[in-house]
Order: sequence, then structure tokens, then C-alpha cells
Amino acid sequence: MDALPQDTQKTLKRIRASTHISHAVDLRYHPRSIPVYFVSRGGTRLATFGQENKTTLAEALSSPSLYCNLRLPDNEDRRPALLPLAFSLAKERNRNTLKLHHEWFSARSIPVLTAAIKENSHLRTLSLDDNALGDTGLLLLLGALLHHPLTKLSLHAVRVTKESLPYLRKFLEENNTLTSLDASYNNLGDEAMIHLGLALVKNTSLQHLKLSGNCITSQGATTLAELGLARNITLTFLRLSSNQITDAGAVALFENSCGALSISLCWNSGTSAKIRQHIEDSTAGRISFR
Repeated sequence: MDALPQDTQKTLKRIRASTHISHAVDLRYHPRSIPVYFVSRGGTRLATFGQENKTTLAEALSSPSLYCNLRLPDNEDRRPALLPLAFSLAKERNRNTLKLHHEWFSARSIPVLTAAIKENSHLRTLSLDDNALGDTGLLLLLGALLHHPLTKLSLHAVRVTKESLPYLRKFLEENNTLTSLDASYNNLGDEAMIHLGLALVKNTSLQHLKLSGNCITSQGATTLAELGLARNITLTFLRLSSNQITDAGAVALFENSCGALSISLCWNSGTSAKIRQHIEDSTAGRISFR
């Protein structure tokens, strides 16, 4: 094998040093040998993996479009793809969107991504939906992103719990670039709303926050409203769909949100028709139950 350029060797060394992957990942796993699903920005499918149509990691990463939604087939081992992916992310300065959904990363393998993120200051959108990060993986990720100019982060169903919230609170209090956060379907519960509420007091950049499917009751909604929403003027959209918020929580959100904030309370069946109608009439659709 020809000698690698010195800057390439240094980048790979830094990434390898940050990983804890037991699998022997090296350059011999060429990205052209790794099949992936590849869906372009906007959901238009460019190519899919199949017996007659194989898209490789290299082809996906070399696309002139912003690359996103890279997925290995369910029966493929993702570990050999991690180092080529991380190396490409570290070196490709024109890439600002990355979406890796459906079990690319776990807490054990997330360091290979965080090492690459630290190498690339051009990344603006990162989506890791349906990965098994857990609380440990989230802690490592937030550490890498604290001083990174990322603007959109999606952590939909990444298996984090309320135990992660002190770290997420600290991140949101200190970060001043993130404008959108999706933490839906993580079973955070009411206790987590204390930390999010307090974070919103100091945060001045977050505009969109999604917390659907987190087992939030009226107690949590009231806490979030009174601690955070009442003191925050930056947030413009809050999604609390598919939770367990009843009349008391809906009223607390209504009374503590400013006129610039839109709230979605879809699929919270505990609210009465009378309260829903009163709130929607009073806010002209700014708080929606549909």
C-alpha cells in the first residue's frame, strides 16, 4: 500500500485514538466496499441498496448534494463503515448536513463520530435518530458539540433518560449556536422538565424544541411553562405531542407562553373539549390540539 499523505495520517491517528471500537477497523475497509441506503435532502430517493443496485459509502459521500440518511442494510455490520465515514466527515469541508439513522452508533462507538465532528467546523445539521446512544453516548456527543457551531440537532428515539438532563441543561445554557433540538420519544418524563425549564432561562439561541412522546404529564408541562417558557423570549415553536398532558398542563402552557411561541399539543387526549376550544379561540391557533 502506498504511503498516505502526512495530514491524512494525522487525521486518522486522531480519530483512531478517540475510538473504543473492538472491531479492527482500518483503511483496508474501503468505503467503496460498504453498501448503504442513500436518500437525498428533501426525501427524494437517489439510490437504494439491492441486488441490482448497490450504492457504496464512497458514492454517497462524493455526491455533490448534501448527504443524509445514510443507512446500511439491516443485516450488515456497521462497524467497518465508521472509520471511513468519520474520515470523510473530517476532511469534507463542503458538507454541512449529516443524517445517520437506525443504529449506526451506540455509546461504545460514538467516539469515532465525535472525533470527526471536532475536525469539521462546517457541519451545521446532525441527525442521529433511532441510534442506541443512551445517556453515556449523549454525554460524549454533547462534549464534542459544546463549542461547535452546529445549529440543528435531532436525537429522536436515542434511548436517553432523565439522567442525561443535567448534562443537556449545561449544554443548552452554554451553547449559543443551536437553534433546533428534537429530543422526541426518549421517555424523559416530568423530572426532566425541571432541567429543560431552567436551561431555557439562560439559553438565547434555541428556537425550535420537540419533546413528543416523552411521558410528560401536566405536572411536567406546568414545570416547563413556569420555569422556562415564562422567562424565555427566543423559543418560537414547542412540540409536546403524544404526551399525557391534561387540562391543568394545557392551561399552564397557555398562561405562561409569550405571543411569539407556537405550541403543538396534538394527541394529548386528557384535555377536555371545552378547554381545547377556549385555548384555541384565545390564541387564534397559536396553541394547537390538532
